[in-house]
Amino acid sequence: MTDASVETKMDIKSIGITCLNLLESCCYKTQDAELETKLEIEERRFRSWTNKLNVFARKISLDMQLRSEENRYIREMVLALLDVLRENLTAANRFLSCNLSA
Repeated sequence: MTDASVETKMDIKSIGITCLNLLESCCYKTQDAELETKLEIEERRFRSWTNKLNVFARKISLDMQLRSEENRYIREMVLALLDVLRENLTAANRFLSCNLSA
């Protein structure tokens, strides 16, 4: 993914929502109690991170805080890291879906 596509197509809030939905989906799909517990812990940690940084806030969201040019690189880094998380959670969901059908 190029820097330009990250900047124009995504915002932190949207990717955060996607990651949260994927985490919830992983928790729902797993049949392993220990893994489910670990996923629930990670979901709580992610929710805590999003709350502390106001990812989903309406007025002073992280997107708004990082909108200035001087914060562009920080914004791009957060977007890149969230995108990696999204890709890994998507792969985990596919893996868990395959295990459900097996």
